[in-house]
Parts: sequence; structure tokens; C-alpha cells
Amino acid sequence: MRAERLRSRHTTLAAVGATIAAVLAALTIPHWLSAGPPAGPSVPRPTPTQVPEAPGTRSWQPVKCLPAAVDSCAAPLALDHAGLLLSREAGQRLVWHGTGSAVVERTLPRSPAERWVLVGAERAGGDSRLTVEIGGAAPVTVPSDRLSLFALVGHRPFVVRVSDVGTPRDGEVLRIVEYSSP
Repeated sequence: MRAERLRSRHTTLAAVGATIAAVLAALTIPHWLSAGPPAGPSVPRPTPTQVPEAPGTRSWQPVKCLPAAVDSCAAPLALDHAGLLLSREAGQRLVWHGTGSAVVERTLPRSPAERWVLVGAERAGGDSRLTVEIGGAAPVTVPSDRLSLFALVGHRPFVVRVSDVGTPRDGEVLRIVEYSSP
């Protein structure tokens, strides 16, 4: 009699367990089957071919350079930034010869146009540490191997300052060049 009760209890527990498993399967299997890709044609989503980088980008490319006798193409007359053509408005540079501070500063006047500024150094050494301050914002460190492009937000005047707070190399050229779209 005791053996029959144990068998009956095991049979009841097995039946309850099987019922629970069946209910769970009925709830989850249709969800798994419906999670596949949607049926029918899909609309392809094009990926952008050129996406501008964050401020301080170095993804620009020269389009038109100054004559070689006048200057290098480090700050061209025209440049392409992710498909946007920018033209040079004005520029300033400092060639450092080991005297004073390696700092160049320029006040860019108010302008109704959208503007960008190309800043940095040419011929900077391994001990150089370039910083850029734009419009009173905190200084930002930029790489020394290529000039960096920043968008100027707003039409107000901006004071732009480029400094080498490391150890500038003799002949290093600090640059600030303003660009706008035509």
C-alpha cells in the first residue's frame, strides 16, 4: 500500500511537471518562431558615404593649394570636409625661432556666414604639446601631425589661440586659418 502511494505521488508529480513544461513550451516556442526576419521585401537603408567627425576633425582634404613659393599646402586655399567645400578667408601664422612663447592668437571678426577654423602646427617635434582655445572655452589638446578643423558655432567674434605648451621645435609653424562655405 505504501509503495502504491509513492508510485501515485510520483505519477502525479510527473503529470504536473509535464503540464508545466507543455504550458511553457506553448508560450515560448511561437515567440521564438516569430522573432525571425520579417517576410516580404525589405527597403535597403543607405549608409552615408562621408560623415564628418567630431569637432577637431582631421578628415579634411586639400582641394586648392597656395603656390609652393608662397606657402605649403598645410592650410590650403580650399578644402573638402566630408563633401562640404570650404574656402579660406584669412589666416595667421607664427614661425617659432626659440624666442618668447610659442603662441599665436587671432580675433576672428563677427560674420554672417557659417565658419570653420583650421588650427595646429607644422613641423612640431615629439616634445610638442599643442593646445587650442576657441572663444573662451577650455583648452583642447590637438595632435601635432596635421592641422585640426573646428566648427565655429554662432556668428559672434571669436578669439582663437594656439599654443605649444610642451617643447616647441625651432622652425615650428603655429597656424590659425579661417574658412567659410561659399
